[in-house]
Amino acid sequence: MRLLWHVNFWDGPLCGICLHEGRKYWFKLDKELDDRDRSRSFNVYYLTDEQINLEDSSHELWCKYVGTHCDYDENGKRDHGTLKSTYRIGLDRFKAEKPVIDRSQYALFKSSVPEAELRGWDDTNSGHDKFKDGGCP
Repeated sequence: MRLLWHVNFWDGPLCGICLHEGRKYWFKLDKELDDRDRSRSFNVYYLTDEQINLEDSSHELWCKYVGTHCDYDENGKRDHGTLKSTYRIGLDRFKAEKPVIDRSQYALFKSSVPEAELRGWDDTNSGHDKFKDGGCP
C-alpha cells in the first residue's frame, strides 16, 4: 500500500486515497497516536469504480483550484506540491463544484492497518495543515 493523496491532515494524514495492488482505496484514521510509540492505525475501505471516479473528480478539482500539496509521489513521500497563491478563492470554487460524496457507504476492506503499511507516511512531513477544517477534497 502507498498513499496517493490525503483529504485531511493533522500531524499526519487522517484520511485519503491509497493504492493497493493497482486499485485505489479510501483510508481513514482508526486509532490516534499512542504516546509511547507514536503509532497510528487506519481502516482501509474498498471503493467501487463509481466511488473511485467521484474521489478522482474531487481531487482533480482540488488540484486545479487549490493546489497539489496533498499529493504523494510514486515512492509514497509527500511531495508538498504547490499551494496556489489564489487558494482562498480556489477553495470557494472547489466547495461550489465538488461532487457530493457519501463516504459512510464505503465498505471496510481491512481494519487497523499500521501506519508503516501505508508506506507513504513520513513523520518529517507532519505539521498542522491549514485546511484541516476545510479539508482537502
